[in-house]
Amino acid sequence: MTQQQLSVPLRNLIKAMEKFREIESELTIPGALTLLYAVEAQTQLDIEKKLKFSNASTSRNVAGWTNIGKNPGKPGHDYITQTIDPSDRRQRLISVNNKGMAFLRSLEEILETPSSDPNNQDALN
Repeated sequence: MTQQQLSVPLRNLIKAMEKFREIESELTIPGALTLLYAVEAQTQLDIEKKLKFSNASTSRNVAGWTNIGKNPGKPGHDYITQTIDPSDRRQRLISVNNKGMAFLRSLEEILETPSSDPNNQDALN
């Protein structure tokens, strides 16, 4: 019986997920998606609707990517900037800052990198 091999895109996906784990070892998929969706979102509510999460869950996930953090006494990653919407103080405007965009560009590089050796199992080691 021959051993199954992961495709290059799946190996690159594993590498990208490992890059997220370097930042936060217990990061959840919704937590990672929060950062990814924040690139195109304008408000926290946009992310809430996209992820179909409660306001509280979305707030915690967004806070983890801001400088505030989601746990008392532990600062966030400072990848998202969050401000109060001056036209509706109940809303939070969000944007991915330069630090966050640099991280996302590093993910793009990983995902766009072709493998020269299809038998290379670095993504699994």
